[in-house]
Amino acid sequence: MAANPEIEKYFFEKFSEDYVLPSGTIIYGDRPDIVIEGQRWIGIEITSFFLEEGSLRESEQVQRKLRDKVVLEAHKAFLALEQKGIEITFCFNKSNPITDGKGLVTAIVKLVNQIKGWKTGVVNKDVYAAIPELDYVYVNAKQ
Repeated sequence: MAANPEIEKYFFEKFSEDYVLPSGTIIYGDRPDIVIEGQRWIGIEITSFFLEEGSLRESEQVQRKLRDKVVLEAHKAFLALEQKGIEITFCFNKSNPITDGKGLVTAIVKLVNQIKGWKTGVVNKDVYAAIPELDYVYVNAKQ
């Protein structure tokens, strides 16, 4: 389940690009994450599901563990270089599974160093185009 309302909004908007939604006003919130208020009210909760067998390297079950490890290692590496923390939200691109965890850690630390002084908001994909494992990056400068 996505923990950040900005991420939930992002994925809902990606979904709505490919699927016709009933007419109505879209309201973003929590429980449910999205409500379409129209002739009928429809509540939508953003969640995760798995498509690949759990033993495959590209499966969500394996990738989730790799992502957690990459984020933890990148966090440690960044803090070893910096005294001050930064809050960044990543969404990984499930179409590009992690194959080189150490290389990805290095790339993420480099990216974080590049964007650490930026204002709160979504980071343009052009900034991290060389990191195909990432699909979304958000900086929270308000800590």
